[in-house]
Amino acid sequence: MTLVLERMYDVYREYMVERRDMRSAHLPLAGSPWALFLLLATYLFVVLHAGPRFMAQRKAFDLRKVIRVYNILQVLINSVIFLWIVVKMFFVYKDYNFGCQLVHYTTDYRGLEEMYLCYSYFLLKVLDLADTVFFVLRKKQSHVSFLHVYHHTIMVTGSYFGMLFVPGGHAIMLGIWNTLVHAVMYFYYFLSSYGSQYSGWWKQHLTRMQLLQFVHLAFHFGIPLFFNRDCQFPRFWMGVGFLQALFILALFMDFYIKSYIVKRKKQYLCFRCWLVSAVSIPVPRSEMALILRSIYHGYTNYLVGKSDERIIHLPLLQSVWTVPLITVSYLYFVLSLGPKLMANRKPIQMRGFLIAYNLGQVVANVAAFGLGVKYLRDHTYSFFCQPLRMDYSAQSMDEMRMGYVYFLLKMLDLADTVFFVLRKKQSHVSFLHVYHHTIMALSASFFMRYLAGGHVFMLGIWNTLVHAVMYFYFFLTIYRPEMTHGASWKRYVTLLQMTQFAYLVFHFFRPIVLDVDCGYPRAAMWFVGLQNIFMLMMFADFYRRTYLRKPKAHAN
Repeated sequence: MTLVLERMYDVYREYMVERRDMRSAHLPLAGSPWALFLLLATYLFVVLHAGPRFMAQRKAFDLRKVIRVYNILQVLINSVIFLWIVVKMFFVYKDYNFGCQLVHYTTDYRGLEEMYLCYSYFLLKVLDLADTVFFVLRKKQSHVSFLHVYHHTIMVTGSYFGMLFVPGGHAIMLGIWNTLVHAVMYFYYFLSSYGSQYSGWWKQHLTRMQLLQFVHLAFHFGIPLFFNRDCQFPRFWMGVGFLQALFILALFMDFYIKSYIVKRKKQYLCFRCWLVSAVSIPVPRSEMALILRSIYHGYTNYLVGKSDERIIHLPLLQSVWTVPLITVSYLYFVLSLGPKLMANRKPIQMRGFLIAYNLGQVVANVAAFGLGVKYLRDHTYSFFCQPLRMDYSAQSMDEMRMGYVYFLLKMLDLADTVFFVLRKKQSHVSFLHVYHHTIMALSASFFMRYLAGGHVFMLGIWNTLVHAVMYFYFFLTIYRPEMTHGASWKRYVTLLQMTQFAYLVFHFFRPIVLDVDCGYPRAAMWFVGLQNIFMLMMFADFYRRTYLRKPKAHAN
C-alpha cells in the first residue's frame, strides 16, 4: 500500500508540478487542482442533489433581471475574447497555421498573451456553471440533462488542463469557435427572456451552429493527428480534442434529431413503461446485494434474454462469453505470450500451409460475396434504409445464415496475426491490424446475437469482396512473389479498403442525416458509421505514410 501511495504521489508531482506550464501557477484556481476539483464536486452535488431537495417545497425564484444581466455580461465577455483572438492571430501576427499551430511557451509578450487568453477562457467556463444553478433555482430541473451537465463539467476540466499543458497553439481554435457560439447563444437567451416572439427561429439555427463547430473541430484535431506526423503539437491533446469533438457531436446530433426532426413521444412512453417495470422488482436492503442483483437482472434480461432465438444453437454463439474469451486469449497470445515463446526460436516455416490458408480464404470470401449478390437478386433490399426483420421468413433467414458465415470468417481472420507471431513478423502486428481484427470479431458476434440482418447486411457484402481480393494478393506474394514484387497491387488493395469505408460511412449516416426511420436501431447505425470513419482515417494515414511519402524520400 505504501508503494502504491508513493507511486501515486510521484505521478501527481511529475505531471501536475514538474511538467505543467509554471507561468500560470500563481493565478487563482490555476495553481493546485484540488481547489477546482472541490468546486466541480460542489457544483455536481448542488445541481444534482442538494439544489433539487432545497427547492422541492419552495416556489421557483424569479431571476429574470439577474439572468438578463448575466446573459449580456456573457455576450460581452465572449465577444471580447473572440475578437481579441481573431484580430491578434489573423491580422496582427498573421502566422496561424490551420494544419499545425505550435504553443508559445515563452515569457515574451506573445507567449504570455496566449497564456492569459487561455486563462480567461478557463474562468469563462467556470462562470458557465452558473447556467445550471439558475435552472435549479427556477425549478427547471428537466433542463439539467446529462448533455448539459457533462458538457459544462468537461469544458471546465478540459480548459483547466489545456491551460496547464497546451495554453494556446493548435487548441486555440476551440476557444475561437466556442466564444463565438456562446456569444450568439447567450444573446439568444437574453432575447428569450423577453418572450418567444423575440427569439423565434434562433434556437434551431443555434444548434446547427454548434454542430458545425464540433464538425470543424473534429477535422481540426483529426487531420494533424492522423495525417501530419511532423506536427510538434502534443499528439495526446490532439487525440483528446478529436475524440471529445466526435462525442459531443454525437450527443448534439441526437438532441437535434429528437428536438427538431422527430418527436419520439411513443418511444418516450415505452421507455417510461420499461423503467417502471424494471425498477419495480423487489430489492434487498444491502446496497451491494442491490448492485449484484441489478447486474444479474441486466445480464439475464438483455445479454441473454434479448438474444436472437434463431442463433443460440449455433457453434460459438451458444454463450455470450465464448467470443469475448476467444478475443482475450487472442490478444494475450499475439501481444505477450507469442512473442515471448518465439524470442529464442527460429521463425516457423509455413509456406505450404499459408498458401492453402490464403487460397481457402479467397474461396470462402468469394462464396460469401456470391451468396450476398444472390440475396440482392432474390429479395427486395433498400440501400436507403433496410429494416431489421428477426423472424422466420425466407429473406430474414437468408440474412441470418449469411451473417453467420460472415461471423465465422471474422473469427478465422484472427489466425492472420497468429501466423505473423509464429513467423516472427512482429512488426506486422500493428495497432491498426490488431484493433481491426478484434473489433470485427466482437462486433460480428454482437450483431449476429442481437441484430442479424437489416441495414448492416451491406457491410458484409463489401467486406467479403475486399477480403477476397486481399487474400488473393497474399496468396500471390507467397506462391508467385515475382508477380507482386514492385507491382502496385498492394496500393490498390489499400485504396479498395478505403473505398469500402467511405461508402459504409455514407451508407449508415445517410438515413440518420435524412431522418429516415425504417426500424433499424439508430445506435447501431451510429456505432458502425463512426467505426468506419475511424477506420478510414487510420487506413488513410497508413496509405499516406506508405505510398505518398516514399516517392518523395526516393526523390530526395
